[in-house]
Formats: sequence, C-alpha cells, structure tokens
Amino acid sequence: MDYFDISREENGSLKKAFSGAKADFLVVSFTSDWLFPPYQSKEIVTALRQNNKNVTYAEIESDYGHDAFLLETDALSKLVTNFLAQAEGSYTTSTAHDEIIDENLRPEFRFIVDMVEPGSRVLDLGCGYGELLKALQVKKNCRSQGIELSEEAIQACVAKGLSVYHGDLDAGLADFNDQSVDYVIATNTIQVLHKPGFLIQEMTRVGKRCIISVPNFAHWRVRWQLFFDGIMPKSARLPYEWYDSPNIHLTTIKDFRDFCRRNGIKILREIFLKSCNEEHCSEVKFLPNLLADYAIFMIEGRSH
Repeated sequence: MDYFDISREENGSLKKAFSGAKADFLVVSFTSDWLFPPYQSKEIVTALRQNNKNVTYAEIESDYGHDAFLLETDALSKLVTNFLAQAEGSYTTSTAHDEIIDENLRPEFRFIVDMVEPGSRVLDLGCGYGELLKALQVKKNCRSQGIELSEEAIQACVAKGLSVYHGDLDAGLADFNDQSVDYVIATNTIQVLHKPGFLIQEMTRVGKRCIISVPNFAHWRVRWQLFFDGIMPKSARLPYEWYDSPNIHLTTIKDFRDFCRRNGIKILREIFLKSCNEEHCSEVKFLPNLLADYAIFMIEGRSH
C-alpha cells in the first residue's frame, strides 16, 4: 500500500487520474497520521475539485497516529454512515421538509436565499451547521458546498447530506479555480478572520458573485454604549464580552463600502436589516449606517 500511486499511469497527475470518476467522495484524514498525513489527503481533494467532483473532506483530531482509524471509531463511523445515507438518496425533498427548513431558518438567511438564482453553484465560507447550505439545496436546487473549521459542524453538515471541506479560511481558497462557482457566500464570517481583506479578494476571484453579511458596528446602540456607558458594546448581533469575542475585525456599513471602492469591487446590491427578535428582522431604508444592525452585500470583482 505504501507504494501504490494512482497517478502513476497519468505521469504523476492526480487531476488526470480522477478525471473519469463518477462517484461522490468522502476523504477523511487524522491530524497525527504520519503514514498518510492530511496534506496527502488534501492533494486528493484538490484533484477532485479540479475535476468538479462532489467531495467532502473531514480532518479528525487525534493523538493516535496511524492507528487513529482503528481507535477514533465514533467520529469516523458517524461520518461514513451519514455520507452513505446521502449517497443512497435518503435526503429527499418534500413540501413538508421545505416548510421545516423555512421555519428554522435565521431571518437574515431568508434574504440571502432570495438573492441566489435557482440551480447555481454555491460555496459557503464558514458554513457552520449547514442551515443556509441546506436551504439553498432544497429551495433553490443549488449545488452547494461549504468550508468549515469546526469538526462538530462538519459532522452536522454531512448528516444533512451536504458536501463540506474541513479548512481554515485564513489560508485562502487556493484549491478553487477562478470564477468556478456562481456565488461565494460568507455570513457573519469576515469579522472573525485574521485576514478579511485577503479572503474577500479570494472570494471575488473564485465566485462570479459574492454575498457577504456583517454586523454593523456603527449601529446607534453600539454608539450609545461606547459614548454614554464607556464600555465595549453588546447586542443581539454582538453578544460577546470583550475578552471572549471571536470578532477581531469589526466593520461598519460605511467602512465596507469604502473597502470595496478602494479595491475596485462593485457592489451590486445592499440589504440593511434591523433585528426585531430571533425570528424576525425588518429592512432599513433610511440612514442604514445608524439604524441597521446588520448588512448584506452582493459584490463582484474588478474582472467583471
């Protein structure tokens, strides 16, 4: 097995070796596996993506080295079981299923679903537990895939029958070809990254259009808490204390518009929202940088 090389007959090209494949793929690696390290599994995933194959990649945290596949049976069996259920067509759509998804969907996600054209290829960055991806798959018949760092979220996405990749967004989207998907989506993700500007540029390279949503740090409640209370603000969109917040690059509507202008990025559409409760939000048409606590932008890169 150590000497097996699937690309040998294709002059070392994994892309060519997988070009004729017709199956969906689940690739699993273990962080401490020294015999079949994760980087080799990722090379397989890259080759499959280059051939537009449907592939899910999961990287299981383990200290057991190459024996991990014998010992991490709970995590591995859950992944395989859910993936095979997907392959067998257990994830059927129905009117009732569609209604359940709509009821459980976060209110801002409903606006994003409406923005996406039916039948599109969609890449969701920081897809979490896959609620938006599943809604796009069911309601808009999209070919959806996600990128997520959390192993628990990866398991949840596979359980929903979704194609997902275990990856770090700060590393960029090098595995994806230019203009290879119709929409790249990042909801509530940009502000938690170390290099948000780099990822936005990567999004516009990979996607024909991009949808980015962010909490607005210039909302009047945020300003009030800073000015009158002298404390780091908390709100429904920013619920964390300063010492445990994942948000490290907060922005405002005005700042995001300025970023797009400086980088030659065209804003195609803007939706500004005010949270009413966990199940409902309303659009803001007047003074959005002051009155909206959330913003959704559809953009495209300078190549267009």
